[in-house]
Amino acid sequence: MEPLRVRNFRLLLISQGISVAGSLLQDVAVVWLVLHLTHDYTALGLVVAFQFAPMLAFGAWGGVLSDRFDRRRLLFVTDAVGGVLALILAILVFTNAVEVWEIYLLALLLGFATLVNQPAGQSILGELVGEDLLPKAIGLTLSSYIVAKGVGSIAGGILVATVGFGPCFLVNAATFLVSLACLAAIRPAEMHPVAQVPHQRTQVRSGLRYVWATHNVKITLLLLSIMGILCFNFTINLAALSKGAFAAGPAGFAILFACWGIGGGAGSLLAARKSTPDLNRLGWLGVLFGVSSLALAAAPTLIVADGVSVIVGVLTFWVVAASAELLQVSSRPEMRGRVMSLWVVVVWGSFAIGSPLMSWVANSAGPRAPLVVCGVAALASCGIWLLWARHQVHEHEHELPGAVYIAAVDGQADHIAATDRRSRPESEV
Repeated sequence: MEPLRVRNFRLLLISQGISVAGSLLQDVAVVWLVLHLTHDYTALGLVVAFQFAPMLAFGAWGGVLSDRFDRRRLLFVTDAVGGVLALILAILVFTNAVEVWEIYLLALLLGFATLVNQPAGQSILGELVGEDLLPKAIGLTLSSYIVAKGVGSIAGGILVATVGFGPCFLVNAATFLVSLACLAAIRPAEMHPVAQVPHQRTQVRSGLRYVWATHNVKITLLLLSIMGILCFNFTINLAALSKGAFAAGPAGFAILFACWGIGGGAGSLLAARKSTPDLNRLGWLGVLFGVSSLALAAAPTLIVADGVSVIVGVLTFWVVAASAELLQVSSRPEMRGRVMSLWVVVVWGSFAIGSPLMSWVANSAGPRAPLVVCGVAALASCGIWLLWARHQVHEHEHELPGAVYIAAVDGQADHIAATDRRSRPESEV
């Protein structure tokens, strides 16, 4: 693919792929470390909540920083912080001094680094490859991300089962060194510069106004908000299913999680095939995701669950990748950092609400219940959107030209309005 011919983009892919693999390796170890210390899904939910609470509370400001400062330097600083935190956790485990509150604190600090790292990593793509190659670069980045998740989760399960928790955190700390070396090797002179937004007191507010006024961006973020809270908590969902329903150990969880991640890589590639983002297609993907989540909840054995989780992974990350591409393409370059920071908030920051909720559901209603909630929520939210969109099309199908009607079916309401205005005589506008 064309973006891979760009040296700076290849370096970013390596940097993010290595750090993501290490982070997923650590995530698997943290899951089983917390369950080993507490034997309670609620404690695991709180770890996830602490990690994503900064994203939920301050995620929009992460986008402001991404729009105001050099994104490569932001990535370098936040990756360095992630490496130091992983090293601290490794030392605590090796010295037998680790306690659950310390894991909460380190998760919170990591969350503050992530709220800057994620929007910077998303919005720097246009600077590396240019606007023409941006959609393909997004798909490749998400694909490498998912492949790295699969590799990291399998490695985490193997290491936890064979050498324990400490080496997992130490390996993760080492991966950040590779990531930092790749970021340092990026050549600023070969980047496509984007004008940095000067400091203004109303930058967050103006970003929110822009989102509300842009149809595709608004609907995409509303759907993702619901799914982020109730559907995307797969650390909790898969840990509860593997341990509670199938009595599997860390290796069983890691394989289940990796199958979901491998499916996600395929989903990201499928999203990258289509060059024009489509809001209507996003709704149908959400419906299919809901059906597959209910099928995973009903899986009778771990082997069957592994197979179904591949399908769930495909649809999960097809939704996520399609939404990221839709938001990036629909946003003006100077607003992209703030828009993508809100995408990070609703996709990941919502875990701060959803993870404790889903862990409570697992403790109260059984290990399969979170996946049932996930499936019903996706079917309801995306189904309602599709019915509403079809109703809007039927209302206007006799008023709009045929070409515009086709656009309406695809959910491109902003394009409809603009095309309709251009098609009228000036006296009618």
